[in-house]
Amino acid sequence: MKSENTPSPPITQQADSYLAENPDNDPATSVYSIFVGINDMIANEAPNDVISCIQSQITRLNQQVQGKQFLIFNMVPFDHSPRIIQDNQANSAAQWIDEFNQNLHTSMSSLQQQYSNLTIVVIDTHATLLNVLNHPADFGITKGVTDYYTHVSPDPGSSGGQMLQNGNKYFWFDNAHITSIVHEQISKAVVAQQPFPYLPLMGSPSSPSNPMDPHYTSPPSTASSTAHRNYALATFLIALALLS
Repeated sequence: MKSENTPSPPITQQADSYLAENPDNDPATSVYSIFVGINDMIANEAPNDVISCIQSQITRLNQQVQGKQFLIFNMVPFDHSPRIIQDNQANSAAQWIDEFNQNLHTSMSSLQQQYSNLTIVVIDTHATLLNVLNHPADFGITKGVTDYYTHVSPDPGSSGGQMLQNGNKYFWFDNAHITSIVHEQISKAVVAQQPFPYLPLMGSPSSPSNPMDPHYTSPPSTASSTAHRNYALATFLIALALLS
């Protein structure tokens, strides 16, 4: 699902692209992750419509490619974002998020009961990020959680290392996207939860030789928000990579 104001393709299109590019994934070692919600909320989509879309994609992946392991991320506390606060939408956003997260949990539990051959794990991204918001100094965030990096440094420079070092003093990279240090906490939460014990993730107790330590060895060539988001996402995906 998507708004016409966002460049993100709808989840059905993303699934189409993925399946076309990866037709032969081994169901036994493949994990399918769905992380949606922010664009839908901004586009005033009903929470239950978004959840129905998630359900249909899980069912589709199971039927088409025998997908069995699913990581579903609940909605982040986006009501705390500078964008939402600037738009005076914090209360309505909080209500949307609460309804979505509650119904998502119920829906995924029901779907799990319906398809006993699947393993559907909901990651509580909301609680993870709320903990960082409430205790920023514990994570090296020294510039607070209300301002954002590109507001203070609209031209942060082209050095990826410098951008990460300075940007990670903030919770928000721009008025709607989190910094890499916050992405890292999501990664660690997934690894700590060990959603699929039979598929060791990087940094899991069963794979001590591969600690979950995102290495920023290939910083983005530009300081754009898009580059940062792609880079942070790559960091996140490192933590989800399965050991061969």
